[in-house]
Amino acid sequence: YYYKPFSDIMKCSYTVETAPDRKSVSVNLANLTPCDQIKPPGTATHFQFFLSIGVVCDMVFSPEYCDFKLAYGPPQFYGKGREIESEWIPVDAQAMGDITLTAAIPDAFNLKEDMTVLRMFGIVFGRMTSRVDPIAKDRGSCEFLGAI
Repeated sequence: YYYKPFSDIMKCSYTVETAPDRKSVSVNLANLTPCDQIKPPGTATHFQFFLSIGVVCDMVFSPEYCDFKLAYGPPQFYGKGREIESEWIPVDAQAMGDITLTAAIPDAFNLKEDMTVLRMFGIVFGRMTSRVDPIAKDRGSCEFLGAI
């Protein structure tokens, strides 16, 4: 359940930097103060950030079949294992300073010009019991950082 807009939950400013080769993305959070800048649901005690980068194959039109086909065969999506998660952070935490998260596509992957790189930044809320467990409903939000 990610129903709320990311901007309603996340009030800390951040910048997004993508490497020139498009194989990595970094999100820099400036002067994070969770108790003032994160708007959690009432049941949340903790939150964590996640940053994902993935690759999808572009489609090309095939005049022979009057249809679209994948430019490079089966989809090449790297989300699982290319997602970076922060530690669980208490929602009432005071000033934490600057935080940087970086996610990257493996160096060995041959990223072609016609492939599209997708980037996503999000927040997930949890509740501390004997450990922190993600909240089943109203658990966070995410922001699409664009395709390059």
